[in-house]
Amino acid sequence: GCCKCHMNSLGSLGYCIITLGLTAFIITTEVQQLFKYLSLPWPDGDEPRLELNLHIGLVGAATVLVPFFFGASVYKIGNFANDGFRLGVHDSTCSRDPSPLPVPSGGLLKGAWRHGGPTSPFIHLIISHALLIARLVMEAAIIRRGFLPRSKFYSIFSILTTRAPNL
Repeated sequence: GCCKCHMNSLGSLGYCIITLGLTAFIITTEVQQLFKYLSLPWPDGDEPRLELNLHIGLVGAATVLVPFFFGASVYKIGNFANDGFRLGVHDSTCSRDPSPLPVPSGGLLKGAWRHGGPTSPFIHLIISHALLIARLVMEAAIIRRGFLPRSKFYSIFSILTTRAPNL
């Protein structure tokens, strides 16, 4: 046919569907939280512009990366780790799969792409960290400005320094 696309494995498709569902939920939640942050009665001159802009940028970057994650998860993209190839074993029945033998042409960049780490999980990692950092930055800003009490949050230092009772 006219499309040279090749679908990835069933495990990769399942990973993609579950991850896309959770990511869409988190992005929707973060957008709703942004509107809540904007509606807070910030004191004049003490608005967290940097934190708000960082939140918008990180959630936007995660949203932009979602289609790339989808493409890398659903289609074979030529990266052995992403496409589920086992080196040394050629058990595919599709004629469009690349040969398991090393191809000497292409240079260092093509070899690094072909034999590098898995693309889809790496994009998922970037999306996850962007959403996590966006949430943490805004929560730190609203705690610092007194909209959330500090007593509700345990610091790692206080958890590590308290002694467990002797049993």
